[in-house]
Formats: sequence, structure tokens, C-alpha cells
Amino acid sequence: MFGYAGKILRVDLTEGRIRYEPLKNEMIENFLGGAGFATSIIYNEVPPLTPALSPENKLIFAIGPVTGTTWLGSSRWVVLKQILEESVMMSLVGSIIAVGLSFFFVDMLNNVLLGGSTIAIITPALAIGAIAYGVLITVIFSLYPAWVAVKTDPIDAIRNG
Repeated sequence: MFGYAGKILRVDLTEGRIRYEPLKNEMIENFLGGAGFATSIIYNEVPPLTPALSPENKLIFAIGPVTGTTWLGSSRWVVLKQILEESVMMSLVGSIIAVGLSFFFVDMLNNVLLGGSTIAIITPALAIGAIAYGVLITVIFSLYPAWVAVKTDPIDAIRNG
């Protein structure tokens, strides 16, 4: 099998089941090592836009030819980067929606309730500051869970949930 063990171990933490399945030849022929196998599994089995920490997502530990080296994507720091990137993107979307809604409600307050007088305004600097503040708070409060995920031994994480 070209240096592969020929099996994939599936651990279902929700159901508490462990099963082996054979490694398909088409996977070996089409993908290189652990990163290729993991990408194939995620692409085929995880729905688009699935949050990283949802039960529908898959946590894949796949060993490839550069595992344990400092090559891109082969260390635990990828987990930290992935969690922080997802947190920042979710924060940006939430902050932009909040600023958009605040523009709407301030306009409604000024024009509908107060009859056209301007009592409240939102400046572009205030809007950008609100978005930046939302992202900053998200990064600060995402660092600890991301750091714990990086420092957790994968085998202990699987055993202890």
C-alpha cells in the first residue's frame, strides 16, 4: 500500500464508538499524505460553513510526509491560527451587521420618531471603531481556548472528550 497502513480509524466522540475502515486506493492515488487525506474527508463529509466547534465538524489527525517538521501546516500552531481566523471572521461579520443595524435604527430614530431633527449620528470613525473593538474583544477572548487546544495532547483529547 505504498507506505500506508491501509486503514482509517474513526472515533465518534458523541456516540462513544471506534471503528476502522479500509483506506481506498483512489484516495492514495489522488491525494498526498495526511493533509491530502484530511482535505478529501472534510470536503466529502463536512457541510459548507460548518463552525469549527460544532458536533457536525470533523477533527482529523492525519500523519503526512512532513509531520513534525516546521513546514507550513504541519504543526500544532495551525490549530491556533485556524481558531483565531474563524473567530475574527465571525466577529467581523457580526460587527458589520451590528453597525449596519445601528445606522438603520439611528436613522429611524431621527426621521420617524423625532420628525426629522438630528439628535443622534453615527460617524464613519465611530463605525470603524466599533468594528475594530468587536474584533479586538473577540481575539482576546479566543486566545485562551485556542491556546488550550494547541497545548492539548491529541490522544488525551480523544480519550477524555
